[in-house]
Amino acid sequence: MLFLSKDKQHLLDRAHNIVAEIAGSKGHFYYRTIGIESEAFEKICTGIKSRKVCISWNEANECQIWRHVDVCTQYELLPKGFSNIS
Repeated sequence: MLFLSKDKQHLLDRAHNIVAEIAGSKGHFYYRTIGIESEAFEKICTGIKSRKVCISWNEANECQIWRHVDVCTQYELLPKGFSNIS
């Protein structure tokens, strides 16, 4: 089960480790896995799936209210086109 942080910027697992962050693409917001980005490639989301996450929970981490959010499930790496010629 994933929990949506109070500021709606991150998805958290039960241990409250950040597993995804919010990103925007052409006005559409979705969540994607946090990872190290390459300077040579741009990571473009090409597949999105709706996922049910908890947005309100009690002190025992029992979910009180659910919501669906979009999560990126597939990526394409596009070269950024850097050149060493100056």
